[in-house]
Amino acid sequence: MSSTTSQGLLFDRPMRTMQIVIVIVCCLTNIADGVDIASLAFAAPVLVKDWGLRPGVMASLFGATATGLAIGAFLLAPLADRFGRRTLMLIATGTIALAMLLTAVTTSVAQMAVLRFATGACLGTLAVCLNIAVAEFSNARWRNMSVAILHTGFSIGTMVGGTFAALLLAPYGWRSMFVATGLLNVLTFLLVLLLVPETPSHIVARGGAGALDRLNRVLAKIGQSPIERLPAAAVATARAKFAALLGESHRNATLLLWIAQFAFAVISYLLLNWKPTVLVNAGLTPTQAGLSGLVGGFAGVLGHIVVGYVSRDGRETRSTLVFFVLLCISLLLFGLLPATPWALILSAGFTSFCNVGVFTGLLLIGLNSYPAAVRTASIAMLVGIARLGSIAGPLFGGLLLELGFGRSAMFLVLAAVSVLPFLALLLAMQAWRRRPVLGAA
Repeated sequence: MSSTTSQGLLFDRPMRTMQIVIVIVCCLTNIADGVDIASLAFAAPVLVKDWGLRPGVMASLFGATATGLAIGAFLLAPLADRFGRRTLMLIATGTIALAMLLTAVTTSVAQMAVLRFATGACLGTLAVCLNIAVAEFSNARWRNMSVAILHTGFSIGTMVGGTFAALLLAPYGWRSMFVATGLLNVLTFLLVLLLVPETPSHIVARGGAGALDRLNRVLAKIGQSPIERLPAAAVATARAKFAALLGESHRNATLLLWIAQFAFAVISYLLLNWKPTVLVNAGLTPTQAGLSGLVGGFAGVLGHIVVGYVSRDGRETRSTLVFFVLLCISLLLFGLLPATPWALILSAGFTSFCNVGVFTGLLLIGLNSYPAAVRTASIAMLVGIARLGSIAGPLFGGLLLELGFGRSAMFLVLAAVSVLPFLALLLAMQAWRRRPVLGAA
């Protein structure tokens, strides 16, 4: 790998304690992000009752979050190349903390929609910054597993959100969810402020007077030896990076990967936002629906670790295809099992295991199937496309509920939809075989 990037400095060096700490802090930040996104889903059954909202109105609130997520990934995250990963992470976590605490005192749908949009924009920004920061601070041996560990944070966040729901909703109401989540984000803001330095790649890319000193201070902080000369950085424009993703050797596979990401995101975000409501409609209490989030969180953590382990040595695409098959089976089971509490809770956990396995697998494909120079652009596009799917998913779920689809019919539809991304990824794998990827390391 070229020495013009931070990976050139850290790629072949052993992982030091401080690098592991940075991965853990990013994972904790992702835990808070998981709670942030899921908080409205868990609060929804109580909020709908309190405010007398129809499914279509709740879908608009979910959509406000998703719209912000897309804007954050596409428009705000690229600012990290100018202002720094750490700077954007601090702005995003601080803004989320404030928005969550304000959501707890909101009095109208319009106010909540604005706050959920702002929350989503910051979450979309963080999704890109966290993935790239973890990849850049990891060495070659631990990169895939470090990214998988980062993604366990989202599942743990769902678990924490389910715990908050189980403990807080019945005695304190839906507003308590957002107070607890806001305080959690205050904690992650402080951890990033104190423990996460700027990434070496950004320091190299920005250059300027004192860049070598800044770089060596970061290397010293993470326990690595200093360098004598600042590497030359090849900085491509955003347009050039996007064009590289669609170059002759990547075009077909890239487009198919993007189709798979979008179709999967529709399913994933429908599940994230509507699964608690579907469980309550099936006869579970809001507390039991919250417990399903706890079970789903445990299952999700296992899914992330499993896909990170089995995706070693260039097996990201094969393992993701297997998880797609399991996802289709899990959706069928969730729709067809009898409406008994534990059957539904365990089935919901299985869908979480499969869902997060696909999620992590697709991002690992984006990290490892392209040259290093366009890896950030690859992840930004995948995250942004997922956020577009996150707009469509909640709206699609709201439409199905408005049309009177019950649990069985809704999840039979989702199982059928899951075949599309499986086929797209299978074709993408064949396209990459025909045109070998160069320089992906």
